[in-house]
Amino acid sequence: MKTIQKSLMTASLLLAGVTASAQSELLEAMPEMLQKEFSIEPKKSLNQERDVLKEGYPLKSRCDIYSFTLTKKQQEKVFKGLKDCFESAGKDKNCYSVNSMNDLTGKESLRNLIIGDDVQHYVTIGQDYTNYINVNILDAKDTTKTHRYAYALEWRETSETSEKEAIDVRYIITYAKIPTNYTATVLYPSADLTDAVKDMIKNGRELRGRDFAFDELQSEDNILLTFSKLKSQYNLGFNHEFNAISIYLLCKRARAYGYFKGEDSKAMLKQLKDEVRELINTGSGDKAVLYYLQQALLELEQIK
Repeated sequence: MKTIQKSLMTASLLLAGVTASAQSELLEAMPEMLQKEFSIEPKKSLNQERDVLKEGYPLKSRCDIYSFTLTKKQQEKVFKGLKDCFESAGKDKNCYSVNSMNDLTGKESLRNLIIGDDVQHYVTIGQDYTNYINVNILDAKDTTKTHRYAYALEWRETSETSEKEAIDVRYIITYAKIPTNYTATVLYPSADLTDAVKDMIKNGRELRGRDFAFDELQSEDNILLTFSKLKSQYNLGFNHEFNAISIYLLCKRARAYGYFKGEDSKAMLKQLKDEVRELINTGSGDKAVLYYLQQALLELEQIK
């Protein structure tokens, strides 16, 4: 990691072409890098618990929170690199959800990141900060595939009037057992999921919980509303790739769960396809973004 730590910006670009494990390592090393490379001393709240009843004392619970302020000058050096690292981590084969919020989505996008085994124990993102990026990644070392790491980056304009154009930032890492007693269905990315997780989905024990990117696919209306929000964020230029991936996952699940097949749904399906085509035709020029939007359209085209 020493060679990576020379520059956070350089690191984020390098990681686009390396292994998923290295991407996760960078998120873990982020707080130390901020201190060593940029002399940023965040306020810390660190809470970790290990399971003393199991061999090797594996991690049971974790909630690490780092809070700091970035000046306009520091943002140019640090902030884009931070966001790029999250986008890279979102491509990790064990990453099953990528979530974001900006000033416009507001309180509708509050998200609770569960801590440990208790679903009532969590930290909320999107409540005091107007923007966030969140990725949830399965613990690769957990052979049972029942635990995950959640990483979140929140930010807002600082309340300190003396710091013009500065932003307050909160960086969060939590570790938890994936709950199975909620009714909201998780968006999962692709065939890259582990066999254990695939079996859970196949047998109806879908990954559930308040800390996941879910859209409660209970009606076609909800799908359209979710798409509208993602399209709005995309058109505003906020995290093009994140929103393109989310649109793809939404369309994939709409097909997989048999939506828009009825006669009365044909008009809605046509409208949805037309809007995805519009995003493709007016795209950002990013190849990855174009790929995910094209895949989204392909999923919709397969609905007969």
